[in-house]
Amino acid sequence: MIAILKDIGVKATDTREELQRKHNLLLVALACCLAAPVWAWLSYVAGLREAAYIPLLFLPLLVAGAISLSVSKRDTFLFHTILAATFLCPVVMQWLAGGLLKGGVMILWAFLSPLVALVFGQVKMARLYMVLVVLATLAMGVFSGFFEQWGHFIDKQEKLALITVNIAAAILVSYLAMQYFVRQINKGRQAIAQQERRADSLLLNILPAHVARELTETGKTSTTLHENTTIIFTDFKDFTQFSELFTPQELIEELAACFGKFDEISGRHGLEKIKTMGDAYMCVGGIQHAGESHAYAAERALLAAMEMAGYIKEVRSRKLAEGRAYWDVRIGVHTGDVVAGVVGKSKFIYDIWGDAVNVANRLQTCSEEGRINISDTTYRLVKDYFTCTPRGKIAVKNKGEMDMYFVDGRISLH
Repeated sequence: MIAILKDIGVKATDTREELQRKHNLLLVALACCLAAPVWAWLSYVAGLREAAYIPLLFLPLLVAGAISLSVSKRDTFLFHTILAATFLCPVVMQWLAGGLLKGGVMILWAFLSPLVALVFGQVKMARLYMVLVVLATLAMGVFSGFFEQWGHFIDKQEKLALITVNIAAAILVSYLAMQYFVRQINKGRQAIAQQERRADSLLLNILPAHVARELTETGKTSTTLHENTTIIFTDFKDFTQFSELFTPQELIEELAACFGKFDEISGRHGLEKIKTMGDAYMCVGGIQHAGESHAYAAERALLAAMEMAGYIKEVRSRKLAEGRAYWDVRIGVHTGDVVAGVVGKSKFIYDIWGDAVNVANRLQTCSEEGRINISDTTYRLVKDYFTCTPRGKIAVKNKGEMDMYFVDGRISLH
């Protein structure tokens, strides 16, 4: 039955909240329809025969509300029908039973009307029905002599039993209703929390942690100057020619595999990936951890660059052994000052700017297949930790001649 209710009144454009609201309204309507005959029978057995027929009179209205939802796909009529039924039914029954003294406290059930309005988020409607419930209760007490002309007095035991059942049942139903809706709210909160975690995780895949935190807390980010950062720039040799040997799908898969591995290496060495540009990859060390030494940042960057070169060498050897062509990599590394920040207001990216970025790119261009080419600035920071081969001064576009070094390996600590 509950599974069937989920399909009633559903539109393809309904949001998750709208679907849940319709489903909950139908559950309330179903509960009222099931309770009405039971309530009518109990009232009849208790001797309140005039009042016993009232719950049955509201059944057609509830069914009409459900049909209206099914046809129009709108729940407004059903919602107001439920509120009116849960308010008027106990009030009229209390009236026909002869008021508060003769008919027990059936009017307690009218409290369900503001409660239902409240749990569905209709605060103004809940206030209105709460006022009506209070006024109706006061009227029953103030004008008790008028209402006592209806119904008939029941004996003390019957009255005690009726009052006990109404109070206990009303409290129980109110609790169960609140418990159900609180569970639904908690489920919604958990879903929202899960979406927020996914959004935070996605944001951290795009931006450094401190930038993501600043963006979520203030809605904006500031640019930051980072001194003596070490930038890695990689590029695949003859990528354009090799790409013609792959299908578009194969090309994307190969690039994804390479850059995915580069991401893993960068993250493991505490570097910040900046971006990929076609077949080029750029990351930087020295901007994630405030206060770390420039030499240590440069050392981690070179260790990452060596792993990147080693990975491409391994994959290339395996591909060539299979009789397949594969590109090689050139890597340039330079240490210098950069400004880092977020670009744009939509589809923003975290980027770095400065002459050091251009130099790192030029060093990559001047490198050789499978080699790591570093500047003199970087060399002075890592010369005690890596063996390097001087290349002398090499002309660099727009920069003149620069001292460069090939990194051969790491100096053993033993």
